[in-house]
Amino acid sequence: MTVSLSELVAESDERDSLIFNEFGDYWQLSLPELRERASVFAHRYMQTQMKAHYIASTVYELLAGRKAGEDISDYVDELYKELKRQRFFTIFDLQVFRILMPQLNVARFFKLYEVFAVSLRTYENYNPADGIELMVKVHATALSYAISSTARAQKYLSFVIEQIEALQGRPFTSEFSIMKRFVSIVRLYQSGNVDAAKRAFDSFNGAAKRLDVQRLWVSPNLLDFETF
Repeated sequence: MTVSLSELVAESDERDSLIFNEFGDYWQLSLPELRERASVFAHRYMQTQMKAHYIASTVYELLAGRKAGEDISDYVDELYKELKRQRFFTIFDLQVFRILMPQLNVARFFKLYEVFAVSLRTYENYNPADGIELMVKVHATALSYAISSTARAQKYLSFVIEQIEALQGRPFTSEFSIMKRFVSIVRLYQSGNVDAAKRAFDSFNGAAKRLDVQRLWVSPNLLDFETF
């Protein structure tokens, strides 16, 4: 049923918190609050041996270490190892990926992006604000890597374009439609039709200027997300 055993056997209220919104407010937490959550989940893990609690504790340790300017490489390696062994991401896994993503190099990112792309098909009709924010962050990051000058990333460009073109969103999800339009411009460049790509981009950019649109937010989590 695409849900891990540890999520199924957890108590209902705790399971819902872990799957849907455990990390929903992480960007607002202070360093002491992040440390406290890491400690709480570490204690729960010792009591229950439920892997999701261990992963949640590690996520909060990573966030605390990053905020404190400490070396977080061990936490990054541990979370990457946990996600890499998954053939399918649950909603909980997707949240972990979203938070881990900025710490990953290109090779590690695309290793997990492929699993993300496969998993996302199951959640096409699950589009709350947090879900849209997550998709935007991951796909925009993938596209920014794939159109960069990094040769290892460019080999993924066609795959990334296909994933974004296949995005299913609510009709009013403008972030999806804008991303798809930008991808159509990238595809023109990729095919060598540079003049048409330039005209399409001028039209794209001109429409934004006429509407006086400089930035779009889908949730508070995107306020500091410069890639999109």
